[in-house]
Amino acid sequence: MTFSLRLVASQGVARISGSPKYSRCDRPSVSRLRLLLLDPTRLLFDLQYVGEVVQAISGCLEPDQIAQRVTDTLISRFGCVFARLWLLEPDQATLRLVASSGLYTHIDGSFARVSMEAYKVGKIAQNRVPFLSNQLAGEPWVKDRDWAIANQIQGFAGYPLLAGDRLVGVLAAFSHNPIAPEF
Repeated sequence: MTFSLRLVASQGVARISGSPKYSRCDRPSVSRLRLLLLDPTRLLFDLQYVGEVVQAISGCLEPDQIAQRVTDTLISRFGCVFARLWLLEPDQATLRLVASSGLYTHIDGSFARVSMEAYKVGKIAQNRVPFLSNQLAGEPWVKDRDWAIANQIQGFAGYPLLAGDRLVGVLAAFSHNPIAPEF
């Protein structure tokens, strides 16, 4: 899996940020795009996939519907086994799970609301820094290692969704295979 989650996330954030519930929409930074331009072939494939995400969310106006289409696309086009998207609540302290695709589709379980201080998803939001692990079951922060082993989940990538300097949410993807660092 060697596509850029940053490009996919930026398209979803741009759409969510442009919805009536969010007031600002910014483009991906030039520095992010420069990194992707280093490999023109990969960039072409990434842009094709991002085009598919954009097509999937075109016409959507509701953030929850956009989020669901983004996670669905991570499963159907990018080979993820499980993908989730949380949006920041108005209290600025809690993330609300709005979309879940793949292995689990429910959004009302123990991860339905996540504090900014809880779990890896909350830390990704709090620190606004992407996170990648290709040994999920061996990570000390994993709540249920047996689940990761039983479902053969090896890779985890989490990405903070930002509109400019404002946190919007977190996008997370799980994979049976290692996830490339440029994910």
